[in-house]
Amino acid sequence: TIDRAAADANVLVYANLPANLHHADSPALLQSAERGDVELVVFPQVVSEFIATVTNRKRVATLRTTVEAIDAIREVLTTPGFVTLPPLGHTVDTFLSVLEAHPVVGQKIFDRQLVAVMRDHGVGTIYTYNLADFAGIPGVVAVRPPPAPVP
Repeated sequence: TIDRAAADANVLVYANLPANLHHADSPALLQSAERGDVELVVFPQVVSEFIATVTNRKRVATLRTTVEAIDAIREVLTTPGFVTLPPLGHTVDTFLSVLEAHPVVGQKIFDRQLVAVMRDHGVGTIYTYNLADFAGIPGVVAVRPPPAPVP
């Protein structure tokens, strides 16, 4: 079992969008954290990505206002089983090293930044729907949220 893992922004976004295909699996993972089965780590970057996504009409069909997005992420962050960890003083150096070892361009660099803060906090697993974004990076295991139980 996974004791502690990072939550990627897409997992939190899908948990908030009932019309999304991954909607059932994401809340199931969040409920697993609330039960104490896993501790989910949320980094500030993920909070920013969540708000940027759910307030962007090009990215979601069910648009949230900034206040609604803030309320939604606060609800997640105050749920038992979630912990928020900040970047450390040397995370920029870690990020540059990760990016140098595993170069990408454009928006993909944000996944490398997430890898850096995960490494700095000793978090080796991330729940995400974008497994390929983390493939081939030593010390990082990307895992899809498990399917929701069938009622």
